[in-house]
Amino acid sequence: MLTQATKDNQVRHLNMPRVMMFLLPMGRAVFAMNNSEVGNPDTIAASPATHRYLLYGAPWGGCPDPQFKPLVDKAADVGFNAIRIVVRWHQHETKPGEYDFDALDRALDDVVKTNRLKAVVLIWLIRPAEPIRGGQDLVLVEQDLQQDASGQFSSMISFSSNRAVERAAAFVKRVVAHCHERYADDILGYVTPFSQFAETEYWCQGEWGHEASSVQAYRAWLVRKYGTIDKLNAFWESTYAAFEQIQPSQKGQEPGLSWYQFRHDALKRVIHRMASAVREGHPKARHALQFGSVFDPYIRNRTTVCFPDLCTDSHIVWVDDAPTYDHCFSMDYLRSSLPGKWICNEIDNPAQGSDEVYYRLAKESFEHGASMVSVANWPDLDALEKRAELFRRIARDFLPEPVPEKTPVATLNIKAREVMDGAEAFQRRYDALSSNGRDWVRVLLEDDLSLQGVKDGRHP
Repeated sequence: MLTQATKDNQVRHLNMPRVMMFLLPMGRAVFAMNNSEVGNPDTIAASPATHRYLLYGAPWGGCPDPQFKPLVDKAADVGFNAIRIVVRWHQHETKPGEYDFDALDRALDDVVKTNRLKAVVLIWLIRPAEPIRGGQDLVLVEQDLQQDASGQFSSMISFSSNRAVERAAAFVKRVVAHCHERYADDILGYVTPFSQFAETEYWCQGEWGHEASSVQAYRAWLVRKYGTIDKLNAFWESTYAAFEQIQPSQKGQEPGLSWYQFRHDALKRVIHRMASAVREGHPKARHALQFGSVFDPYIRNRTTVCFPDLCTDSHIVWVDDAPTYDHCFSMDYLRSSLPGKWICNEIDNPAQGSDEVYYRLAKESFEHGASMVSVANWPDLDALEKRAELFRRIARDFLPEPVPEKTPVATLNIKAREVMDGAEAFQRRYDALSSNGRDWVRVLLEDDLSLQGVKDGRHP
């Protein structure tokens, strides 16, 4: 969602570098995360969206923001029918259990009551690191923050800190209860991102999760996986005397595989906790996930390769594709892997492409099944005004039509390790099968990467 120049000008999808730092054993049995195995009917109440939405991403400053009202008024004028509102945790809960939603109410009133638009509420679950480390933040402590291998702190909560996760969940529950009571179906969904790019994943800039609580949890996870240090040493070809000696690492075949599997399990657990908190806030509220990508060069750090397993308790799934990414493939991939869910894509900031490029991205996303296309990182009135005709054209051409249903012309099976290894090979196969995106293709992911998917008889 947020840029990283916007995502390093986003490497072209046909030239993605090989990023896998561990090799996976060949010949493992796999199971496909296909349409029959994804989704939990006991927890997923929402049906696929039939209405299309063009969503304007309001400023990242949260509520209040002096730019908010004029930007929302302009977005409504040029054809947007939904607005994303950012709720920054530290602005609304300064003491444990004490909440102030006055500014949020004014923002929602402006969207829903004044402009008669729908809203998506993004509950950004980061808190500034320095006040936490200095003791000024009364909600979290230093041990609740993620660190990288060098010891650097981030603003992200540690997925292994039960206190941080539960305080975040309590805040999510309170936001949803407050908002849904007042605005109900005018709120399309609640996003609960963790990263500093406002995405529901580990932050893609670097390798995070090396804080003490995470390392301790990883060692306990290894005990459950291998049972004894001798068995671990046999698989890892290592000579550890005890599990307490092991440090996380992406390098090496078995160590890298185990570290990725642990991070996947940790991310999944926290995503599911936030989805549960949304339902606790209101049983009819929709939980939304926002991934930076599920196939780009940063996915090893994101830990989103086996994304269908992360989405089972959520209703809406976004990907923040850059202009150079293949939006047709993304939507086919999400639609095939996540039946019954709303799928969404993004148009990035105005410096990233021309009007024709952005029109094409919206067209490709909507025509391949997107329920929603969001416009992110357009922070000022001038940029919105300059592209007014573009957005009016997108709204006029695509919003009146329902989300389409088509029969895919072919099926493309890809494996998780293929995705980890770079998109070039399967992207070429997709282009051939889809006639370069003209036709729908069923894209099914086989999980030979996560602990659930690796079934070769060698691992517990």
